[in-house]
Amino acid sequence: MMAIMSSFLFLQSCLDEIELGVPKGQSDAVVVQGKLIVGDVTEISVLVNRLFTFDGTSTTLRVKTVELICENGDTQEVDFISEGVYQKIIPENSNFMIKAGVGYKINIELFDGRMIASNFEELIAFESQNEAVISVKEKPIYNQEVNDVLNVDRLVLDVKSEFNNDQNNPQRFRWTVDATYRITDNPSLFGVDKARQTCYATYAFRNIQEQILYNGFEANDGSQAYEAEVFSGRLDESIYFDTIYLHVRQESLTESAYDYFFRIGETLKLAGTMFDPAAGTITSNLVNVNEPDEQVFGYFYASIQSKTTVMFTPDFIGNPVRKLDCTSQEQLESISGICKIEECCDCVTALRASTTKPDYWN
Repeated sequence: MMAIMSSFLFLQSCLDEIELGVPKGQSDAVVVQGKLIVGDVTEISVLVNRLFTFDGTSTTLRVKTVELICENGDTQEVDFISEGVYQKIIPENSNFMIKAGVGYKINIELFDGRMIASNFEELIAFESQNEAVISVKEKPIYNQEVNDVLNVDRLVLDVKSEFNNDQNNPQRFRWTVDATYRITDNPSLFGVDKARQTCYATYAFRNIQEQILYNGFEANDGSQAYEAEVFSGRLDESIYFDTIYLHVRQESLTESAYDYFFRIGETLKLAGTMFDPAAGTITSNLVNVNEPDEQVFGYFYASIQSKTTVMFTPDFIGNPVRKLDCTSQEQLESISGICKIEECCDCVTALRASTTKPDYWN
């Protein structure tokens, strides 16, 4: 088995996209997905929308303000990015206190007069030693064309995390995986008069149904060595034809945040909608202050995050022929002249893309 290994010691530790169904009578209900993450940087991110409906009604809500509030009374306004999207990076020298063991909440004021508030969520510090290993493994995969299960080589990412667990104050974690890849656009190939540029884009590999969760309440006291496969992907994905960096992010969770993510994941596995009661009632920590009986969907959580990064290069899987190359006239000649591949025309349009080269990129 081939393997690339990366190991780090962490002394302490991007919003999940959830497809929503509409419960009866809740077409005007508010959905909030918010998180305060303390990791490489400290960032607050909040998405605010109305539940999606199929009658053409806009899901956009007119939001007046979004605020992050510390339990000591400090308030930080969160910046408007686009309709329903609010984010802010809080610098280390900020007067707004960011500290483990302290609670944080969000307040959202809508133009229709509604005030949405969350409960306080505590930032929980942890120490862990993490190791990420990427390898090629043969795995049984169902093939629809032959209606049978075939053994197929897959790119697999495993994580091992070592930490201490205390039954009196159990650890609870969530692991997510995302990848940063490089893309160089070629606007002239599409008839666009613009200089070429290289971007670095990041997207999440795992969806919330596949999230990895750990509940220390169900484990023993003392030293823990937790191992899990956090990603398994096809070898012919286009991003594998160049260097990529895989990031395994470990987040500390409160008991209520763990319960929320667990129930969301179980419900989506069974029913495909976060509102189906099959996996039990999903409790939000958000409330309409004006009308407490009106249900608000979603959750706000605060987490200290550790990150383990491992580099992947195409020679690891035999330097395959590139599936898509924005610089190749031969590969793109059938659509030359129109911008069907948007990121080849302007790489900044790729998901979470920037022309700034990450510090870790060799």
